[in-house]
Amino acid sequence: MQRIFLIVICLCFWLPALGVAQTPLRMKPDGDAALPPSVSAPALNGQVSGPIAIPAVDRVAVPLAATAVLPRMAPELALQVCRGRSVIQAAQLASYSATILIRAQLPETSQSGEYEVQQHYLAPRTLAFKPLRFTGDTFVKTNVIVRFLQSEVDHVQKDDPALNAISPANYKFSYKGTSQLDGRLVHIYQLKPRLKR
Repeated sequence: MQRIFLIVICLCFWLPALGVAQTPLRMKPDGDAALPPSVSAPALNGQVSGPIAIPAVDRVAVPLAATAVLPRMAPELALQVCRGRSVIQAAQLASYSATILIRAQLPETSQSGEYEVQQHYLAPRTLAFKPLRFTGDTFVKTNVIVRFLQSEVDHVQKDDPALNAISPANYKFSYKGTSQLDGRLVHIYQLKPRLKR
C-alpha cells in the first residue's frame, strides 16, 4: 500500500503563553530607572524580563505588551495530545460540522492531491462529507482520499471508529519535521498502514 503523508494541524498543540506582570517605572534624574514607591525590589522576585520603556521624569510608563514567542510542542507530545483529545471527543461529542483539508502524497509516483470537504457528524452513527474543492491528481483523489473518507463513513455506521482511527494500532508513524502552513508552524508525520484494508 502506498504511504500517505498527512499534516497534523492542531491549534490545541500550542501551550498558552505565560504572562509576566509589568510594573511602571520612573526615571531618576541621572537617567537610571527607579521602582515606583509602592514596589520593592524583593516583591518582583526576578519576574521582570525583556525590554522596558523608560519615560521622562514627570510621566509614568504605560506597560508595553511584549511579543511572546509561544513554545513549540515536541512532535511526540503533539501527536499524543491530538490522539488523546480525539478519544475524549469521540466519547462526548453529540454532533459537529467542520471544514477539513486533506493532503495526500504518493512518494513513489510523485502524485499528490488536496481535498477540502465539509464534514457533518451526528452521534452515534451518521457521518457525511460534502466536497468543496480538489486540486491534484485524480488517482490520489479516487484511490486514496475518497477511499479513506468512505472507510470513515463505513466505520461510523458500523459503530467501530477504532478500526479507522489515526492511531498507533492502525498506523506506523514517522516524524518528518516541520513546515509552514497558512502562517502556522505544523508538524509533519508520515503514516504507513499496518493492515491492507
